[in-house]
Amino acid sequence: KKLKDSSKKDETRRKNISIIFQDNNLLNDFTAIENVMMPLIIKGENLVNAKKEAQKILKAVKILDRSQHFPKELSGGEQQMLAIGRALMTNPSLLILDEATEGLAPLIGAEIWAKLAELKTEGEAILVIDKNIDALSKLVDHHTILEKGRVVWAGSAADLQGDPDVIDRYLHL
Repeated sequence: KKLKDSSKKDETRRKNISIIFQDNNLLNDFTAIENVMMPLIIKGENLVNAKKEAQKILKAVKILDRSQHFPKELSGGEQQMLAIGRALMTNPSLLILDEATEGLAPLIGAEIWAKLAELKTEGEAILVIDKNIDALSKLVDHHTILEKGRVVWAGSAADLQGDPDVIDRYLHL
C-alpha cells in the first residue's frame, strides 16, 4: 500500500510542480524549441500542438528568435529563460526556482526577476530559493529563512528589510 501511495504522490508532484535548478538541466542535444516541447511530448501530445505551445512559451520568455539554437549556443540568461519556459509548459501549480539568477550578469538577472514578477501577476505560485534579498523583496509576499533545515525566521519583506540583525545573522550580507 505504501508503494501505491508513494507513486500517487510522485505523480501529483510531476503534474503540479516544476523545478528550475541553478544549473537548469537543459538537454544539450536538443534545440531550444525541442527542450520546451519535451514535457508535452512525454505526456503524449502530438508534435504539431507541442510545437505551437512551445513557440508561444518561447515568445513569452523572449527567446523565440533563438528557438533553433542548442543550449550551449545560448547565453546564460537565455538558458535560464529557456529553463523557465520548459517548466511553464506543464502549466504547474507551483514553480520552484533554486538560485535562478546565480552567476548571471545583473542586467540578465533583472530580466529574469521581471519575468518572475510578470508570472506572479498572472497568478503563478512561485517559491524562490535565493540570496538576492532586494530582488526577492520586490517579488515575494513572505520570506522564510532556514538554517540546517529549520525555520529560524519568517515574515514579510518589510519585516526582513527592517531587521538588519536577521540579515546579518542568517544571510551574512
